[in-house]
Amino acid sequence: MWKYLVPILLAYGCGELGHYLLAVTSRPMAQDVEFGDQGCLAKNDSLVEKYQTICASEKNKTTCVTSNISEVCKWDYTGQGIQYQLLAGPTYVVIFTIVGVVFGFLGDLYNRVWMYSASVAFFSLATLLTGFAKEYWQLLTLRFLFGAGESACTPLASSLVADWFPARSRGRAMSVYNWGIYLGYGLAFAVGNYVTEADILGSGWRSCYVITAIAGFFMAVLVIGTVREPTRGNDDVEFTGKSGHGDVKIRKSNGEKFREVTALTCKNATVPLLLVGACFRHSASFCWSYNAQLYFDDYFPGTEVGFFMSITSIVGGTIGIVVGGLASDILAKRYGVKTRLWVLVVSQALAAPCAAGVLLAEPPQCFISLLAAYLFAEMWFGVLFTILVEFYPAHARATAVACFIFVINNIGGNAQLIVPPIADAIGFREALFLVYPGFYLTSSVFFLFAQLTLLFTKQEQSDYYLEETKL
Repeated sequence: MWKYLVPILLAYGCGELGHYLLAVTSRPMAQDVEFGDQGCLAKNDSLVEKYQTICASEKNKTTCVTSNISEVCKWDYTGQGIQYQLLAGPTYVVIFTIVGVVFGFLGDLYNRVWMYSASVAFFSLATLLTGFAKEYWQLLTLRFLFGAGESACTPLASSLVADWFPARSRGRAMSVYNWGIYLGYGLAFAVGNYVTEADILGSGWRSCYVITAIAGFFMAVLVIGTVREPTRGNDDVEFTGKSGHGDVKIRKSNGEKFREVTALTCKNATVPLLLVGACFRHSASFCWSYNAQLYFDDYFPGTEVGFFMSITSIVGGTIGIVVGGLASDILAKRYGVKTRLWVLVVSQALAAPCAAGVLLAEPPQCFISLLAAYLFAEMWFGVLFTILVEFYPAHARATAVACFIFVINNIGGNAQLIVPPIADAIGFREALFLVYPGFYLTSSVFFLFAQLTLLFTKQEQSDYYLEETKL
C-alpha cells in the first residue's frame, strides 16, 4: 500500500507549500497590495545587501526620505504587522481546525479518495486566485478558503492509512505521510525567493502562487487516478461489551465518545500537561515559520534564504520525525510504554539552545544550528500522537486526537499574533528569542511534568495499549 501513500504525501506537500508561501512572499505581497506595517527599506534588490541595515535604523518616514540616505532608501511596506499576522494565522487556522473536524466525520460516510482529491483541487484553486488578488480583503477570503480546503488532508489521510496498514506499521506510514509538511515548508522558501526574483512575465510574487496551484491541480488528478479506496476498518467506532446474552458489539455516538474523552482527560493530569506542552511547542514552530524570512531580510539581507531554509527544514525535519519515532519505540520496548514521553522532554530541551544559536550566529553558521534545531524539535510529532492513542481506548481514539489537534492548532496557529506587540516593545530579534527557543524550553518543562505524572500515576490501559506492547 506504500504506492498509494506517495500521491497523497505529494498532494499534502503542495498544500503545505501554499500554506507557508505567504510567510516567504509577505514583503513583496504587502508592497503590491498595500497592507501591514511600513518602514525604511532599501530602494531595490541591488542595494539590499549593502544598505538595508542602514535604512532599517531609520524609524520614521521623514528622516528616511529626507536625510542623506534618501537616495538608497524608501518608506514602504515591510511585510510585518498585525494585518500580516492575521492573514497568516487566524484567517487560516480557525477555519482549518473547524472544517477539519467536519471532514473527519464525512470521511466515515463517503469515499475518502474522492474527497481528498476534491479538497486538493479546491485549495489549489484558492492558491491560483491568490496570485491575482488586488485587495487585502481578497487575500483574507482566499486564505480562508485555502484553509478550508487543506483541512481535509490529515483527517482523511489518517483514516486511509489506518485501513491500508496494519497496526504495527501505521506509525511509520503516518511519519512518511507527514514528510509532506517538511517538503512543502522547505520548498516554500525556494519557490518564494527564487521564483519571485525571476519575475516571470513581470508577475513577481504572483507567479509563485500560479506555479504552486498548477502543481496542486496535477496532484489532484494523480490522486484520483492512482489511489484506491480501501475496505473500511471499524475498530475506531465499535467495541465489545457484555450483555445478558454474551458479547455484543456496541456502537458509540460522537457525543458519547466526546464525553468519554473528556472524562478520561480530567481523571489524570498527564493529558492536560501534555496538551499545554504541545501548545507551547506548536506556538514556537509557527512563530518562527511565519517570521523566518522577515528575520533574515531585516538582519542579514542578501542571505540565500531560499537555499538554506529549504535544505535545513527538509533534511532536519524528515530525519527528526523518523528518529523520534524509532527512539520512542526503543524506549517503550526496553523500559515500557510509559517512558515514551522522555523523547519529548529531551528533544525539546536540546532544540532550545540550537534555536537560540540561530538567532545568535550569522549566516551561514546560523543554518548549521537551525539544522540541529529542526532535527531535535521535529522528533515530537509522531511520538505525541503515539502516546495519545495509547492513552485512550480504541473506540474513543479518533475523537481524542481530533480534539487535541483542534486545541493545539487554534492556540499554536494564532500565537504569532503576540510577536508584533512584543517586537514593538523589546525588538524583533528579542521577541523571537522569547517565542522560539523560549517556547521550546517551556514545552520541555511541561512534557517533563507530564512524564512524571505518567510514571507515578496508576492508569488503566486500553486493550489496544496492552496488545501493542506485546508486538
